[in-house]
Amino acid sequence: MAEKDKSGLRRKDYVAHIAVGLFVLVAVLELLLVAWLPRKMITEKIFEHEVALQQLVALEDVLRRQLRRSMKFQNDWQEGEVGMALDCLDEIAKYLRENQNNMTRDEIKDLYDVLLRFERRYNRWDEGKYCVSFEKIDIEPLLKKSLDDYNERHKKE
Repeated sequence: MAEKDKSGLRRKDYVAHIAVGLFVLVAVLELLLVAWLPRKMITEKIFEHEVALQQLVALEDVLRRQLRRSMKFQNDWQEGEVGMALDCLDEIAKYLRENQNNMTRDEIKDLYDVLLRFERRYNRWDEGKYCVSFEKIDIEPLLKKSLDDYNERHKKE
């Protein structure tokens, strides 16, 4: 009977060692998770900010380059409209150079939205659709009527 008791004791020791080992492994993994996860989240948030800033700068540079090189104008008004847009983009570039390290995520998003509106306008310009347009007004009938009215008034006098 003494041998039976020893084999049962060995089995219990073996199972106890496995249980203690698994407990220690789970505890270590939980501590690593508690320490690693916040760092990972902070790192991703920092990279998210940097990626958004780089996208903003890249879009701004592309728009300035496209407006300077690829536009063809039919008149001075169209050239002036694009010139005003270029002036605005140049001011945005100055702002970015001075403030890009201090910009918040919301500021980056707002400025990116502004640049997307410039891009949409550029695409319309590329199709020949400018904000400034001219309509030809036929003033002959108006002048004739005014002249007739004027002549009638002076004939009576």
